[in-house]
Amino acid sequence: MERIQLNSKAAEAVQAYIEYENIVGGADGGKMLSPAEYEEFKKQVSAQRANRLFVYWTNENGIECKTIGPFSKCFCDHRYKDHQTDNLKTKKVPCKAPKCKCRHFNYVPIYGSNDLKCLCKHSFKEHDDLTKKCERPNCRCAGFSSTHSCSCSLHYNAHATQFYTKDERVAMGKPVDNLGGGGEMYAALGGLRDFSDLVDGIEKADQPHPAILRPEGEARMIKGVQVKPQAKPAPSTSKPKHPTSALDLYHLPYRLP
Repeated sequence: MERIQLNSKAAEAVQAYIEYENIVGGADGGKMLSPAEYEEFKKQVSAQRANRLFVYWTNENGIECKTIGPFSKCFCDHRYKDHQTDNLKTKKVPCKAPKCKCRHFNYVPIYGSNDLKCLCKHSFKEHDDLTKKCERPNCRCAGFSSTHSCSCSLHYNAHATQFYTKDERVAMGKPVDNLGGGGEMYAALGGLRDFSDLVDGIEKADQPHPAILRPEGEARMIKGVQVKPQAKPAPSTSKPKHPTSALDLYHLPYRLP
């Protein structure tokens, strides 16, 4: 494989272009802004992106299972970065792609060439972006539904894409700083803050565990089978050990399969 070497000046130019793409994204319509237009653009979006939208795919128990980033896929089959992500007042994130009917970003948990299929056995791509009805001829599907199982053990239908402003996250006691440094001006960051956001929410030590959130005595469903809770053990006089890391949570006896 041929190795490309750049001198310091060329490397700075490449880095400047990457920075430009991260900030402007597709807002230039494919025509690069002039230096003066670029500086003006940064002034216009600086206030909005200082209090950006933090986006997560959250289950019904409140666990933020997936952190949405620039390349996260929407039900319309376009990326988050292809949507209007600076609408802080309305939190509406419609798609910017030509002729796309998508009015609001709706995450689908797929990667690469993977697909998410409905119970009608047809891909999410064959369903209407607005009504979610299947567009395959003669298919009676009234709306997309999937048994795709998340790492939290709940199905796709038990999740929703949630949007928060920076101020709302602070009020919730959630971290908002970019620990990696910089990036405050980048477009479509979503909820990304650091590398830990690439991990599923159930594996994070700062997320509530589903076994803790489930009301005491309530039966749970595992692979379609109702499992009754085990009898409560006798109280112990020793001080309980609380999990302190994601690894501790992983080895908890009540972790779901």
